[in-house]
Amino acid sequence: MKSATSFFNAALFRDQLRRALPLLLAEALLWVLLLPSSLSGLLSGDTPCWLYEQQILESALKGGLYMAAVFGLFYAMLSFSYLFSTRATSCYHALPLRRETLFATLYLAGLFCQLIALLPAFAATAYPFLPSGPYAFPHWDVLGKALGGAAMEIVFFYSFAVFCVMFTGVSLAAPVFFLVGNVLVSGVETMLRTFAGQFLYGYVYDGLSLGPFSPFFFLCRRLQVFCAYKSGADTVSGCELHGFSYLYIYAAIGLVLAVLSLLLYRRRKSELSGAVIAFPWAVPVFQYGVAFCAALVLGQLSYYLFFGQHLSNGRYSLSGTIMCMLVSGLLGYYIAEALVKKSLRVLRSGARGACIIAGVLVLLGVTMTYDLTGYENRVPDVNDIAEAYVDFGGSTWFTAGDSATLSLVTDAHRAVIHSKDDPRQHWESGTTLPDRYRRYTLTLSYALKNGASFRREYPLVLDRDELLEAGSLTARLNALYTCPTAVQARALHINSDALLPDNPNQNFTNTGYFIHDTYSPEGDRSLTYTLTARQAEAVCRAAMEDCARPEIAQDIFSAQEGPATSDCSSVIEYRYVELYANVVTFREDGSSSRSVESIHFEVTPEMTATLAALAEIERTSEPDEVHGGYDAGGTLP
Repeated sequence: MKSATSFFNAALFRDQLRRALPLLLAEALLWVLLLPSSLSGLLSGDTPCWLYEQQILESALKGGLYMAAVFGLFYAMLSFSYLFSTRATSCYHALPLRRETLFATLYLAGLFCQLIALLPAFAATAYPFLPSGPYAFPHWDVLGKALGGAAMEIVFFYSFAVFCVMFTGVSLAAPVFFLVGNVLVSGVETMLRTFAGQFLYGYVYDGLSLGPFSPFFFLCRRLQVFCAYKSGADTVSGCELHGFSYLYIYAAIGLVLAVLSLLLYRRRKSELSGAVIAFPWAVPVFQYGVAFCAALVLGQLSYYLFFGQHLSNGRYSLSGTIMCMLVSGLLGYYIAEALVKKSLRVLRSGARGACIIAGVLVLLGVTMTYDLTGYENRVPDVNDIAEAYVDFGGSTWFTAGDSATLSLVTDAHRAVIHSKDDPRQHWESGTTLPDRYRRYTLTLSYALKNGASFRREYPLVLDRDELLEAGSLTARLNALYTCPTAVQARALHINSDALLPDNPNQNFTNTGYFIHDTYSPEGDRSLTYTLTARQAEAVCRAAMEDCARPEIAQDIFSAQEGPATSDCSSVIEYRYVELYANVVTFREDGSSSRSVESIHFEVTPEMTATLAALAEIERTSEPDEVHGGYDAGGTLP
């Protein structure tokens, strides 16, 4: 055999195709069952075109993820199966071929087989829609996206599987590495967030931020097919494919992984075939990785199974959890050491690594106990805050940007942190509280002027007896709850200062005022008024004047006490106001944006100024519409 200097060897390529033929036929058959067969029930003249598009995209892209992941692993193990045997590795490396030629030929053979397996399925899918076929299908770009997307999924998952194979000389380890690689980052992040949620006061679980590093599950969530509707109609005009751009990124990453795999293959020693880890420098990464994953997962799980599920108040012990994590981490480290050394006599050789694991976990416990990171005690300075979002358990929420309200927010935040060790703040959620106590869930979100942001959430128990006690948690929270910004948000549904009457960058438009009477002698009656911009501004000013009244600005306890039951025999007038305004917002860079803001609220009897403004409108204006009302015989007048 002549020595080859190119990156491809035809004889080796043909040999790989013969070996992969059974797998190729199986994959092609599954693609036919997945794609053309799924359309068989739709082939009728009455089926709209967008249903074909939706089925093709979902089958090719969502189903293609499973096909690409499973068969990508199979082809990677088949193409480089000789790396799992020292004798076979020596035989292949004795061929008069460069390692670059071996790798490129074997890699392309596996990739070629997977791409060829797509063709029968997509050809069978396209045949009924050809111009000479029985069905019209004008959107061929959909079939192109489906085929291209499936091909890009194959490139990524196959390259990732080859990359995993390069790190091991044991056939059973390759699928484990591939599976772990697809879930490792998200799994570790989930366990870290679970740990933080148990022991960091105020921690909020905001979902996974490292999802793209778990490609299979990330693509499953992001690749979505939605129906597209015609503008201003309920008629479906086609399909919208979301998340397709991620496939370009992952395909490019797949090519990078292929190059990295080649670099690893060039430096891989033949005598390490059969070793769990084929590179000595990767052995510590494997050992410590297994140890810390075991500590995070098995440690927290074992604590919950043996201790946590029996806690009545749900408060976990940090020291107990760290001890369980320490035992699990050491167990994981010694198991990894035994796999690498292929011996059970690893107690002495793994002592150094075990001490490192123990030290890191103890340091973690100390950091969490004394809040060395400053997470729990972090309260920004008022001058550093651009705006703050406050939510009182869904009953009142608003965004504050003025310094007076921001000072109340930070004062309340410090009071919450100061009460962290108060036993009342850790009462079990199902406990029935005496009448003097109320539960609230306070959520605080800060947007800082330097572009940073963070959020905290606190389940709180407030004491009515501390309402007038200056500096207490209840008093600080009540001061924030009854501030003008909060009262306007609660009573008028103003969640920002954009609609304030003194804002020069807004003008009221398209406003409405509704009156609905119930239990009147004439029957239910509804009236509608259209307000001018001047009338709307007058109503808005009156409503904000009413918000300063004690009857409206109730304290944090009165707001949770339900109103008295009304007498259903009396006449009740419900007045409901909707005010809309065009608002111009100017940014720091000089640009501006326009938006429509709204105020909508029910006028209560305590809102005397608002009622007076509305009475003036009723006196000087005629209603646009009058609905309802019954005569004595029970018929419409």
